[in-house]
Amino acid sequence: MNTSAYLNRILFHIRENEILEAIGLLTPLLENTPKLQTLLLQESRYREVSSQLLNDEIDYQEGSTTRNKIHTALLDLVNYLKRREEEGTFQPDIKKELAHAISVVGSGNLVNTGSIQAGGDIHIGDTIQTESAVSRRLRLWSYVLVPVLLVLGIIFWQKYESGKGNLTLRVYVKNVTPSSQLNEPEGELHLTVDGFEKILENVTTNQAALIEIPASKKGKPITLSYKAHGFIPTTTTLNFQEEVVIEVRRNEDLAKIIGVVWDEKGTLPLQGVEISIAACCTAYTDEFGEFELSIPFTHQAAEQSLSFTRSGYERLDKTIRVNPNEKIQEYLNKK
Repeated sequence: MNTSAYLNRILFHIRENEILEAIGLLTPLLENTPKLQTLLLQESRYREVSSQLLNDEIDYQEGSTTRNKIHTALLDLVNYLKRREEEGTFQPDIKKELAHAISVVGSGNLVNTGSIQAGGDIHIGDTIQTESAVSRRLRLWSYVLVPVLLVLGIIFWQKYESGKGNLTLRVYVKNVTPSSQLNEPEGELHLTVDGFEKILENVTTNQAALIEIPASKKGKPITLSYKAHGFIPTTTTLNFQEEVVIEVRRNEDLAKIIGVVWDEKGTLPLQGVEISIAACCTAYTDEFGEFELSIPFTHQAAEQSLSFTRSGYERLDKTIRVNPNEKIQEYLNKK
């Protein structure tokens, strides 16, 4: 290989944007000249900028500008050498190094730019390899893909692990209409989530109801239903959380008493009969002997003591069990 062919080879690498290959060929040429240090600095800067671009440490425009400057500087250097070679004005030291560089390349030993350091020596017979453009691109892509694949693998592994075992759901029932006269709710708790179903009996306000849910159901909507005697049934849908509070309120089962008052023979409905609960409420029968006694929440109870009074009839005191679906029948005796 002659001098012109050697320099044209370097130019080819520069024009193909194979900067590191070009620097690898220039290094033995400038090995013992002052320009070697400048060349090595250019190589170091080129590698640094490429790394910063890869890691998003600088923006693309800034990185491209710097690499273009290095590209231009190398072109200027090689064109300078070509002019000197064409003019026959090479300095002796440059001419000697050029002959040495051609002999290195011609011998089959290629320059690996990754192993050149300022002040180092390259000797004929060294087994060194130059990285191709395709190989370099694959290596740069591997720097990106390997961390990404690692992160994705960790995410999938965490999801796999989180899908094993069970999740524990604690459900608390809260009575928002408490009364000293009435019992706390005690009823059935029904859970469904993505085809999974669980029913607990005798769930009260005294303690949490614990429900085990397959971990694979996490993220699916959970439906909870609760019903207890004397309380309004409630249903709620929510995402999984370790603790859930279900609020329940009493229904109207104990809010009124209805009935009919008759004479002692049961043939005549009595009008104007007073029905009362002591210190609470009062109602009167209509022309058909019927009444409806409304009981405030603070006086509601499963059993009530009623008094029936009317002029000309004996007073009747009676304790009854409140049943919203039952109409009571009472009879008054004449005095």
